[in-house]
Amino acid sequence: MNTAASESPVGSREPAGPGHPGDAGRKISLTGTVLRTEIRRGVAPWTFAVCLTALLIAVFGGRYSLMDWPGTAQASRGLLVVLGPLLAGAACWQAGRERRRRTRELVDSAPRSALRRVVCALLPVWLAAVAAHLVTWVVLVALTWPSASAYGHPLVAPMAADLTAAAAFAAGGHLLGWYLPSSWALTPGTAVGAYGVLWLGEARGRSALGQLSPASFELHNGQLLVWWASVAHMAWFGGLAAAMLLIVTARRTWLVALPLAVAVAGAVPLLAWPEKMWLPDRSASALVCEGERPVICLRQAHASRRDTVEGPIRWAYGLFEGAPTAPVRFEEGRLAAGRTWGADLEPGSDPAISHFTLVNPGDLGSDKRLGYFQRDAVLQDLITWECERNVPSWAHEVLFWAHGQWPGDMEEQWRDGPVVKALEAMTAKERRAWFTDYFAAARTCDRERVDRP
Repeated sequence: MNTAASESPVGSREPAGPGHPGDAGRKISLTGTVLRTEIRRGVAPWTFAVCLTALLIAVFGGRYSLMDWPGTAQASRGLLVVLGPLLAGAACWQAGRERRRRTRELVDSAPRSALRRVVCALLPVWLAAVAAHLVTWVVLVALTWPSASAYGHPLVAPMAADLTAAAAFAAGGHLLGWYLPSSWALTPGTAVGAYGVLWLGEARGRSALGQLSPASFELHNGQLLVWWASVAHMAWFGGLAAAMLLIVTARRTWLVALPLAVAVAGAVPLLAWPEKMWLPDRSASALVCEGERPVICLRQAHASRRDTVEGPIRWAYGLFEGAPTAPVRFEEGRLAAGRTWGADLEPGSDPAISHFTLVNPGDLGSDKRLGYFQRDAVLQDLITWECERNVPSWAHEVLFWAHGQWPGDMEEQWRDGPVVKALEAMTAKERRAWFTDYFAAARTCDRERVDRP
């Protein structure tokens, strides 16, 4: 009788020993089971819900200028000021779970490495925050699409850097939760501390040190992020995250120096060339012109917004049509006092050219008067004088009169101005003659060339 056969049931297998080929697969399977359990029942679902809610409130409650893809990338980076502290607090709470339950010694006795235990605890929390940020990024892309669909594409590399920065927040929160005594005040204290670090970094503004901050509120419309900037940010944040994880898990403390070296390598170009990270995108700033009278020119990056601005421009041009000195060309770009959007363009002095800016709904918050503000953006440069001095004190009433030509736009108190009443009393021929003198005086800053109506 075969004793071995009698003691071993048919189909049974010997347990895999330390060197058995099936041991690695068994560990991977066990790790996957733990991760699935954490994702379904741990703090990860709550982290996703809280982070997503906070991010969407920030997007729809804030005033983000989503006019092009670089603006979307900057909005995504700015949202780290919301996501980062929440993620750090959640990771801190997760790290102190065994201490709160008094099961730290039991967990340490399990045949799992410290690194695998930390990864199983921290990875679901980070993935929950990543999922919330990705959903928010898709929302930002959808909001930007009407303005930017004609040029370029969403920037993926800055998003990868944002997710790496989120990993640094998670690792930092886990580090605090692992070493500090667990208490109910530790989690919110970690989140508040993370907010303080972010605002301290933002206070550095455009300085070199400010580039090391995870969140940034700088505007880079009409500019391109150079390729090495996102790589440097990922090295900086990823190196910090890995170093903080190794502080908790590494048996040899000198291993922490390796990710720290990567972080330093990423920080060096950010500190050395902060002004070279964003460069003017001259292709995006190139004008695309259509029409004859008037000629309407938009930046190539905003060509898809032509339908929304063409109506206000044609309406404004119609108010002064027939006046020989009235502008017949409308260009997007110049803001005020010679400042330009995007590339370094010289302010035009051609009296036949008027400039305007595109109004983004996100700039207005909850204000629904988008049409009014877009008409005002067209009229401001059209009627405003080229100089700041020697401007007639009554010039602002001309703007009031122009707004009043759109039904329902005029405030009642504006109708009582003497200039408004005088322009209303003129015939069309008299008004054309007066505006001929007005535009000539406004473009040359010679107030003697026009009389008060």
